[in-house]
Amino acid sequence: MSPPPQIIPPFPYADLLSKGPYGDWRDDLAQDGYVVVKAAIPRNRALQLRDAAFSWLESFGRGFQRDDPSTYGQEFLPMHNGRGMYSSYGFQQEQWVWDVRLEPGVKAAFAKLWGTDKLVSSMDGGAIMLPGQTPPAELDANWAHIDCSPSRVGFFAAQGIINLQDNGPDDGGLVVMKGSSRLMKEFFDEHGRPPVPPVGEKIDWHMFTEEDKQWFFARGCEWLKVEAEAGDLILWSSGTIHQNTPPKGSRDRTVTYVCMGPAHIVTPADQEVRTAAFKSRVWGTSHAPYHGSFAVIRHPIRPETGKADEETAKCKSPVVVTDEVLRLAGQLAY
Repeated sequence: MSPPPQIIPPFPYADLLSKGPYGDWRDDLAQDGYVVVKAAIPRNRALQLRDAAFSWLESFGRGFQRDDPSTYGQEFLPMHNGRGMYSSYGFQQEQWVWDVRLEPGVKAAFAKLWGTDKLVSSMDGGAIMLPGQTPPAELDANWAHIDCSPSRVGFFAAQGIINLQDNGPDDGGLVVMKGSSRLMKEFFDEHGRPPVPPVGEKIDWHMFTEEDKQWFFARGCEWLKVEAEAGDLILWSSGTIHQNTPPKGSRDRTVTYVCMGPAHIVTPADQEVRTAAFKSRVWGTSHAPYHGSFAVIRHPIRPETGKADEETAKCKSPVVVTDEVLRLAGQLAY
């Protein structure tokens, strides 16, 4: 007998963005579905963290050298997902990745959004997209999606990207369907909602075809590349259609993903997942740290050997545990 479908409970903050106007960036998030929060991390600090990211790449000893573009191929790097995104090798539990989450300006932005500083954080991955890297042919150039179940109505999560490098029009980065989050209920009311996945499967994900995108274009939405500087925090609603795009110029795209929410809405099932991920010092979690959080455990296969690198199950420099780390990880109560 197949598992029963999951039950998606009402989300207590579904109306969060409808309580404005706020007179600040939250109004842009509500209207456009995304916003750039400037200088969440001081620029010099962001560039230091970028250096840490490149040191992490070099630490694998596969020949990558940050100043030598001839070493930017996959054979010189830990395995990414083909689009420069990392979610293995203990990336999510690295000290420098946690340092991003711990930056006061990052937590302050989420505290402003949610109206509380008693927050938990996702233990998410990131992207180090190098000039000249292009996704392999088997990966569809269009992978526009939302990280939110079609069965959810209203606001669910503010996903975040911290830029550790400047990203202009020719650099890799986030692409969003501006205004799509406000139309999501109408779209699924008209097109129908797919069945909720069975227990144990991922809930918060839906892909959109090129035809689907035309529906949003016809209603005034724009498909645009978000530009941001080192230290900026890009926030977008999980109900905003988005994907990334690789660098076209000579500059890398180096970012980490972060999503925070109120500690009190973490369910016992979420807590179990988060505790296992944190204690492993290797695994990560999904974007939202509440209401359906799941573990991210990946061991990508290296084409040259036909097996995963041994390092996929290790973390090079695990985070040093402090009370603040434990609170954000959900392991210490406020």
